[in-house]
Amino acid sequence: MTYDELIELLATRFGVARDKMRPEATLTDLGLESLAVAELSVIISEHTDRDTELRPGMPLASAAAGC
Repeated sequence: MTYDELIELLATRFGVARDKMRPEATLTDLGLESLAVAELSVIISEHTDRDTELRPGMPLASAAAGC
C-alpha cells in the first residue's frame, strides 16, 4: 500500500483530517487507539494479501513502507 493510499484510507474509513497527516505523525497522533490500529492492520492485510501488524506509535511513513 502506498503512502497516498494509506492517507486516503485513514481519511475515508477512519475520519482522520488530512491536514493532520504527515509522514512523521504516529497513528496515536492521528487519534487512532489500539482497536482502530488493529482494524487498520486487518484492512491493509486484506488489501495487500500480506500480514500487516501496525503499532499505535508507528509513524505514517513507516506504516506505509511496511504494507
